[in-house]
Amino acid sequence: MTLTIGLALPNCAFGRAERDPATHRELLFALTDIAEEAGLDAVWVGDHVAFPDNPSSPYPYDARPLLPAASAPLDPIATLCVLAGRTTRVRLGFGVLVLPYRHPLITAKLVTSLDVFSAGRVVLGVGTGWMPEEFAACGVDFDARNDICDEYLQYLRACWTGRPSFDGDHVAIDDMTVLPRPISGGGTGIPVWVGGNGARALRRAARWGDGWNGLYAPPDRFAVLLERLRAACEGEGRDPDELEISLHGVMVPMHDDAEGWAAFGDRLREYAALGVSHAAIGLAGEHADDGRRALTRLVESVGAVVTL
Repeated sequence: MTLTIGLALPNCAFGRAERDPATHRELLFALTDIAEEAGLDAVWVGDHVAFPDNPSSPYPYDARPLLPAASAPLDPIATLCVLAGRTTRVRLGFGVLVLPYRHPLITAKLVTSLDVFSAGRVVLGVGTGWMPEEFAACGVDFDARNDICDEYLQYLRACWTGRPSFDGDHVAIDDMTVLPRPISGGGTGIPVWVGGNGARALRRAARWGDGWNGLYAPPDRFAVLLERLRAACEGEGRDPDELEISLHGVMVPMHDDAEGWAAFGDRLREYAALGVSHAAIGLAGEHADDGRRALTRLVESVGAVVTL
């Protein structure tokens, strides 16, 4: 059993990179270059349009308070389009793109264009989002986000067939030709990896996903989530082994001792034993040198592929 490693790029910048766009750009370029040259499987970006000055909600996955204007987010589609021209091998992943923020016809066109420019290297991680203020700023009903996401997923699949026909509660299209078609996906469209650990997200992955982007949880907790995903697949009449299992949010340790890196590799092997096939690694620290050092040490100590 093997587990490939991807890099979660900090397209939402904090600290020094937030204050200096040039520093942010060069950090993204440097990390992407290392990932490409070192044989990592993928680079991933997240999705935020804006941050409220006075947020009312904590980050839902670990209850951290959200600081006002917490980061300087670069658009994920634009970011990966730039990185597509800088790379030739590494996969380009959204982990995740918040589907309800954008009309799905525009999303289909932009993401397919990225797939064409990258010669079929796109993985479309999708999610519903979690920040009410961001939905309000985009003019989207926060309470309807799950239903909207489900419809938009079906709409994207319809667009990728070339002659879409879809009539939903939130969006419809008929008698249109949408070209070009994606290169990746073998004719069924760009691979969709559904993000989120909740019951609705697991059902969504089982029904429409090519993979699941699970958010970080300790191995014992992640094993429970995998059992729930398998049950959801069985409920949809799908073989759970059809889905790629990806773990997101694993943070690289910011230290240099060999024992710490060995323990980190052992932890990744625990996830591989559960059936995880990909891990998107995040970097701590706010300086470019921190990220370069951690990523270099990761590749030197753990490698680009972890094998049981």
